[in-house]
Amino acid sequence: RGDEFSRPAWAVRGAVTATTGAAPSGITTRLAGLRQLFVFESRWPPLILLGVLLVAMPRGAVVLTSLRYFEVRGADVDFSALLEAWAVLMVLILFTIIGRVCDRLGAERVLLWSALAYGGLWSLFAFGLPLTVAIIIFVIPVYPMLLVSDDALLARFTTARERNRGLGMAGATAQVGQALGIALGYLMMGFFLDSGMANLDAYHWTYRVNILFWVAAIGCTWWLSQKLHGESGP
Repeated sequence: RGDEFSRPAWAVRGAVTATTGAAPSGITTRLAGLRQLFVFESRWPPLILLGVLLVAMPRGAVVLTSLRYFEVRGADVDFSALLEAWAVLMVLILFTIIGRVCDRLGAERVLLWSALAYGGLWSLFAFGLPLTVAIIIFVIPVYPMLLVSDDALLARFTTARERNRGLGMAGATAQVGQALGIALGYLMMGFFLDSGMANLDAYHWTYRVNILFWVAAIGCTWWLSQKLHGESGP
């Protein structure tokens, strides 16, 4: 008991552990935890997530704002709801078969196809398509190609210990990309409207700017498809 009297009462019996150096700040700890979400044994998952992000951003800016665009073009509001229902039905049908396509032809190719389909079809909106043609493009299902190929690639290039985290990051990246795209589209629309453009012209110019993002998405996913073809996971 002798040394108990040489220390303050609050330090007796291990009440306080000795520390050396400054404790990390809360922000530093959170940033370190965020970085750990993207650390995998294979080098490919972060690059795959980047490709998904690049596809999802212009999808948020263009595809997810298109129903309002149709209304500006003269479509009835109740027709927009019906159109959304048809699009969801087509997406569900593609969800049931796209997994087999990933197994047979490779998920990396399907990810590239999603970028090509989105970029090729939805870039046409920038040039003022006839409303009927634009509506047909809207109901063509592409989204399952992005989500399923994303999941398949993350499952392939993660270890068993990393897999659940990888699949969670795959879905989160797609949603974050769309949210960023919506925000970017909102800012661009606001800029064009403030410059005196009519609503329809502002939509078309917003879609034209997003062609650059489609090109970046296609370039990244094409590079991934070349590098990942035949590549095995860890």
